[in-house]
Order: sequence, then C-alpha cells, then structure tokens
Amino acid sequence: MSSSWNGGRQKENHYDSQGNLTRDGNGTTYEPSNGTLSFPMTVGKNWDFHHVRRFTIGTIDVSGHDEIVAFERIQVPAGSFDAYKIVSHGVNARQLDRLYDAPFTETYWYAPSVKKVIKSDYVLYLDHQALLSRTSELSAYSLAP
Repeated sequence: MSSSWNGGRQKENHYDSQGNLTRDGNGTTYEPSNGTLSFPMTVGKNWDFHHVRRFTIGTIDVSGHDEIVAFERIQVPAGSFDAYKIVSHGVNARQLDRLYDAPFTETYWYAPSVKKVIKSDYVLYLDHQALLSRTSELSAYSLAP
C-alpha cells in the first residue's frame, strides 16, 4: 500500500495477511508485525502484542495490550464510517540495554468497509509527562477491484 503524509511524496508500506504493519515507508521494520489488528473483531475482544521495531537509529522492544471498546460511527476527511474503536496501552523499551521505558496509549478506529485503520490518536510518555502526541486520519482511499 502507498501512503503520503500531508501531501508529501508517496511511500510504500507493507502489511501481513491480517493488515498489520511489517515495514513502513521510511524503512522501519516491525518483527513479526505491529499487531494492531486481530480478526474476527467483536466489541470486548482483547489481545496482547509484542514486536521489535528496527529503524536507522536503533531498535525498540514494544509490548502492550489492545481492547476493542466500541463499534461507532466516526468522521474523518475521507468520509463517515462505522468502525471498531480499539484502545491500546503499551511500553516502548530500548532493546538491549533497556535504558528507559516509554509508555504509550493509542486509540484507533478500524473501518471494515475500508479494510483499514482510518484514524489513530497516539500519545508517548516519558517520566509521566506527554512527550509526543500524534493524530492521523484517512483523507482519501480507493479499494482495488
């Protein structure tokens, strides 16, 4: 799949058979995958995830827990969709030396009609303070025939 951020050049992302990210457009790999989706989806379902994220400046060990908390209508720039709301709590840790643990929370919405996460809100914490906050929303899409 190709995507672009804020109208920038398109980058190729790679996913596993469940739609979980295995490699992003910047060359970061997620081994075995980022584990954000688990099918079949139902409200109340929950699962643990673990992956190793490898990128140019290092390696991060990521683990956490996801839960589907609702099925609701959500509006994004690409339109209005019925979507599963998934809440994630986890920790990023330096791989070998584990010099720090950086907890995060992420809420994301998966729309079955688009077969994609259409919105995500991510917050990374360090020393109990929000260090980074990011929101992404689907602005356009087309399904292959």
